[in-house]
Amino acid sequence: MGRLAILVDAGYLLMAAGELVAGKPVKRHAISLSADEVVLALLEVASMCEPADELLRLYWYDAAISPERLTTEQAAIAAKRNCKLRLGTLNAVGVQKGVDTLMVMDLLTLSQNKAVDSVVVVTGDDDLRLAVEAAQAHGVRAHLLGIAGLPGARNQSERLLREFDSTREWRAEDVADFVSVSAELAPPPLAAAANDQAASQSANDALAEAIEHALQQATDDDRREIMEKSSVEFAFVPQHIDRRLLGRYGANLDRTLGEEEKRVMRRALYEKVAATRAR
Repeated sequence: MGRLAILVDAGYLLMAAGELVAGKPVKRHAISLSADEVVLALLEVASMCEPADELLRLYWYDAAISPERLTTEQAAIAAKRNCKLRLGTLNAVGVQKGVDTLMVMDLLTLSQNKAVDSVVVVTGDDDLRLAVEAAQAHGVRAHLLGIAGLPGARNQSERLLREFDSTREWRAEDVADFVSVSAELAPPPLAAAANDQAASQSANDALAEAIEHALQQATDDDRREIMEKSSVEFAFVPQHIDRRLLGRYGANLDRTLGEEEKRVMRRALYEKVAATRAR
């Protein structure tokens, strides 16, 4: 019998699950989580991945303004048996800092110290890929759990998927057991579709303008790095470029961008960079 750890990127899980339940991008504050149900669901996945391993600990990675100002959900997770809340920080505009670093550090420490024989990781972030490779080099079996994206959308790096020993995906009916979205942010009725179409076109036009601004400001190094880290299947814009270009011009839209809109911007920026470099 071995030992297993579960590492959960809470931001990814909540935003992707909330989007799937709502049928469209939603804000974090609109998403409610049942701590009891999500832990049970994660333990069930772990038992399917490694039936003979016993749980060492479930690590829940999230961000907070300060350790003394937890959300209700964070406090509930922290209070559960064998659950460890690991906190990054939130800056003045609500952007997470340090969460990826904590996940990388813990994965490396657990594997190097032979504290675990297997891990189940919930994330879509390519930044964890090299740490997974290092853990596997120490003999750790690594399993990836993701959340299905909306039709035509992806929320996990293709390269990340390739590194794991197995991959699983939760569908809408799976996450609905532990995630709910505020009623006013649920999918609009079919009768409202016609009204939404004009607003959608206006939003698309604004996004296209923001993308053009970002492209004009991208340096040669920015363009080269985007091309090196992206592929036809998955557009990846490194965080420091994303924040400086897409974040800056996205802010000009006078509203918070949804996760799907951010993915659209990254994909469009990659395609435009690829087109200009091909000339």
